[in-house]
Amino acid sequence: MIEKNKEEILEQIKKRGVKKSFLCDLIGGYRGKLTEWEKGKTTLTKQELDIIINYLFDEDNPQSEAIALYSRYSRLSPEQRLLVDGMFEQFEKMK
Repeated sequence: MIEKNKEEILEQIKKRGVKKSFLCDLIGGYRGKLTEWEKGKTTLTKQELDIIINYLFDEDNPQSEAIALYSRYSRLSPEQRLLVDGMFEQFEKMK
């Protein structure tokens, strides 16, 4: 298991441009949970920390890439998502 402290986790979130709301969704928490954790108003369970740390730091985890792609997709506007979805549909037809 990878061990990281709060500062390392917050630095990696910023460095990778990951939305805290996405990580909250990932751990099944309410939307402001990571912000409250950052400010010391709440705590994260070991399981929640493990999920966040594995996503942010475990580059050998095959799910990390898929999660990262989903994170990028989730930040797109509705119009951009339609464009990407259309491109995937065209790609599938080419198979």
